[in-house]
Amino acid sequence: MKTWFFNIVLLFFTLSAAAPVQGQDPYGEYLEERLEGRQFEKEEWEKAKEGLDFSEAAVKKEPPEKVERQPEGAGGQYERPPQERNSVQVNPELAAGILKFLAIVVLAVVLALILRGVLGLESSPRNKKIEPEGEESVISLEKIEENIHESNLDAYLRRALEQEEYALALRLYYLSILKELSIRKKIRWRREKTNRQYILEMKASPLSEAFEEVTRIFERAWYGNRSLGRSAYQALEPKFRALAGRVKGG
Repeated sequence: MKTWFFNIVLLFFTLSAAAPVQGQDPYGEYLEERLEGRQFEKEEWEKAKEGLDFSEAAVKKEPPEKVERQPEGAGGQYERPPQERNSVQVNPELAAGILKFLAIVVLAVVLALILRGVLGLESSPRNKKIEPEGEESVISLEKIEENIHESNLDAYLRRALEQEEYALALRLYYLSILKELSIRKKIRWRREKTNRQYILEMKASPLSEAFEEVTRIFERAWYGNRSLGRSAYQALEPKFRALAGRVKGG
């Protein structure tokens, strides 16, 4: 029992003596530590900076090297130059096909014009020439129709009667009626228009029935296969004269 108590007391004093050593401040020890000076060796410094350039020119950054364009097939994407990107690639076969088509079209138009002139498709069924009492000695119906507003149709009509061309006289009479209707804005004259078109334009006019009757008479006399004699002309002429008078009278 005494031995056990004595051991406890001895342990207590031992811990009490060690406590100040363990609790000592390390920062204080650092401050109290004595600094030893170290001499700087100049020769070592010269040897260390040998080969180094501290000038201003050496400090400037050099521009980065240009990266050369990588060719096709070496990995990466090939970038075409601007002149190649803007150029248009023309397919020779397509261009040849277009030229061939245009040549065929031009040839077809030329052949159509030749056939038109050879076959006389522009001529009237009875495109006879008369001698008017005007400035020209001979003039065709084609030329009269092209210049209907400037033509002296009364003079041409008298000349046709003198030559006993009665069908032609009715044609000229009908043209004179169309001329007066055009001057008075009842129809719009076009040489290429048909008589049916003029009849449709006259539908709203009080002269519609008389104009349609005269049109039928003219077409039978001009496009029919029978010749028109003097007596037949004298029987038909009053209807043309009456309609012409009504048109001129407004």
